[in-house]
Amino acid sequence: MKNIFLIVLVLFCLSNTYAQIGIKSDATTPIPSAQLEVQSTTKAFYPPRMTTVQKNAIVRAEAGATVFDTDLNGLFVFNGTSWVASGLTLPYLVSQNSLSDNLLSLENTNTNASSSTIFGGTVSVNGSLGGVTGFSYNTAPSGNPSGVRGLNFSNNANGYGVYGSHSGTGSGVYGNGTSNGVGVYGISNLGIGGYFTSVSGNSLITGTGNVGIGIPAPLEKLHVSGNIRVSSLSGPGVRDVKADANGTLITTPQTYTVSISPQSFQPRYNNSGTFTSSGAFGDCYMSVGSTDNLIAGISLPNGVTVTSVIIYYINLDSSKRFDVNLKASPFATTFTFDVFNGITSTVSSSGNNVVSYSIPNSGGGSVINNSSNYYYLLVYPQTLAGGSTTWSANMSIKGVKITYTL
Repeated sequence: MKNIFLIVLVLFCLSNTYAQIGIKSDATTPIPSAQLEVQSTTKAFYPPRMTTVQKNAIVRAEAGATVFDTDLNGLFVFNGTSWVASGLTLPYLVSQNSLSDNLLSLENTNTNASSSTIFGGTVSVNGSLGGVTGFSYNTAPSGNPSGVRGLNFSNNANGYGVYGSHSGTGSGVYGNGTSNGVGVYGISNLGIGGYFTSVSGNSLITGTGNVGIGIPAPLEKLHVSGNIRVSSLSGPGVRDVKADANGTLITTPQTYTVSISPQSFQPRYNNSGTFTSSGAFGDCYMSVGSTDNLIAGISLPNGVTVTSVIIYYINLDSSKRFDVNLKASPFATTFTFDVFNGITSTVSSSGNNVVSYSIPNSGGGSVINNSSNYYYLLVYPQTLAGGSTTWSANMSIKGVKITYTL
């Protein structure tokens, strides 16, 4: 008791003498701005230590009261209303009403820093939230509040407002928009609102739902308002875009075939003999002695390139042959020109022996131009010397096959 009395007496005297209190191991005076200075290099200062219940039971605590909460393992200061943790004691929960000030603002001013200003991580395997989670709670905002907002003020192409990375097969950045909201929203005045890249995997994969470009409410899996430019489809001229068997859009020419049946032919002049459109072998022909020609109009897609014209026929008369022409007739003139033209050379071995002949390109232009021309096939019998002649028995047309690329 004597020692305690002496200590109190000394402190009382010091307070009256200096209006300051210094508890020090040396003889120096307290710092001028300090009402109380405790100095030691071997011992610590201990504020009152108590449980949470004991702390909350303090009667008429004043703002600035300080205790160490042994339950929460942290230093707490009374702010006049409640006890507030000093520093970041986890879990750290705070609510503040601020109109314009940031509740938390961190800045790393080191221009050579290679680490993050804020780094959040989690080792949870069952949780649905990540290392850093942001929420915007207002259910009817008038502006565009953000749960998490990233800004990049660089003047060049470097840096990221928000950067996400994943070493496995998961997501670097995951956005979930419930109701009519947006999971991930990117906006830029002059730069790029969203950028996706991958070294070896997929840069961007969408799940269910539609994707809209230039349209807020897409109606299809991909709904675009405006023109689309695909560099891999570029090339000279205007070309058709097609889908291959895998659904890939291509401009590589694809080969197609159109068949001209015997029933498509008819007499050109209809002034000699009788025309049979479907004979015993499904063939067509003029009666013996007729001098008429057979003609068939054809319709091919505009812009296609005809690569081959093959006629299938029967001919037992070795003194005669067929002259076969794929002709174009311009709308603006009375002339015609040959696109493909040739003369058959093979004779059938029997009355039911169908032979074929590939007609050569005459050089008249194999690209179909339906805006300027119409096209037709012309077939008629000819002597070996090249003169016109009459139809013989067992001379008929089985059909014509035209191959083109698009």
